[in-house]
Amino acid sequence: MNEKAGFSCTSCGRCCHDLNLPLSVSEAINWLDRGGEVGVICDLMPWVDEPTHADKVSFRKKSLSFKATSGQLNVRVTPILVAHYAGACPHLLSDFKCGQYESRPLACRIYPAELNPLQMFDQTSKLCPQEAWESVHVTPLITHEVNDAIESMNALAVLEVNAKANLCQMLNINAAALANQGYVLHQPDRLTCLQSLLELSELMRANLLSEMDSNWCVITHRHESATDLESVGAYFSVVHLDHSSQKVAIPRGTYIGF
Repeated sequence: MNEKAGFSCTSCGRCCHDLNLPLSVSEAINWLDRGGEVGVICDLMPWVDEPTHADKVSFRKKSLSFKATSGQLNVRVTPILVAHYAGACPHLLSDFKCGQYESRPLACRIYPAELNPLQMFDQTSKLCPQEAWESVHVTPLITHEVNDAIESMNALAVLEVNAKANLCQMLNINAAALANQGYVLHQPDRLTCLQSLLELSELMRANLLSEMDSNWCVITHRHESATDLESVGAYFSVVHLDHSSQKVAIPRGTYIGF
């Protein structure tokens, strides 16, 4: 990450539209309480060898995922709670200011900085207009507040992995996209999702979470990947895409390919 980058928000609202905004468990409960929709994004990766601490990329992937199986294949599933909405964020005001600014999620506090400390900062990949980087009033991108939000969000992502594994079982979620090919968005109804999250929160506080041993279906849109999955005895399903990034309905979810 480029900690020397300068930035000045222009309140353009571009980062507040058509998002799957990552949330912690408590943030997801708050989002639902305010009338929003919450989903669970899942992808998975085959897992054969354990990484060393020196392999920072693989070690980070492990820390953000839980172990599972897909047929005869060992995998790790990465679950992400998200505030899911099409169009404008429900808290975006007519002047493009945030109506819940003081209690906005950590992901909002971080953007456009990078959450992943291993990710190189790339200004061109951000939704912010050019003037946000060229204003005479730019401030450091990584302030103390932003740095604290990054550290908190990364810590929660690791601490809540098993909680999210338990949530997937509560919601009967067991399908995930093959990593780097897409993701599956599961969208349980609001009431079921809220009740499950509240129950999950109680289990977390009482330290009563279970270690999951679940069997997952791998969703892929690439036939060569299906051949590889079949050869190792994985449980999988193939979807057809007419173009990249197409959304396809699957049982109890939506597949979005890359």
